[in-house]
Amino acid sequence: MNEKIKIEKFLYLLEFFYRNYGSKWSVKDFLSKGYTQEFIKKNLIKLKEKKVIKFLDNIDEFEVIDLPSNHKDLLVYLMNN
Repeated sequence: MNEKIKIEKFLYLLEFFYRNYGSKWSVKDFLSKGYTQEFIKKNLIKLKEKKVIKFLDNIDEFEVIDLPSNHKDLLVYLMNN
């Protein structure tokens, strides 16, 4: 799967989970969806910079604080940084 599609699917899942199941998640929740821990953590750090998520006690647990769809440049940002 190419990087753009992988990031798009990750953002879709993040928003889908937030809208349907709540805002607090862990890296483990996404590992079962085929993403590596390295991919998830790398993108979570970038999402924190854009104020889409905030980390809770550590980098493995986070809370969604804004919908990814509210950030029109997010896909480009994640791919280029």
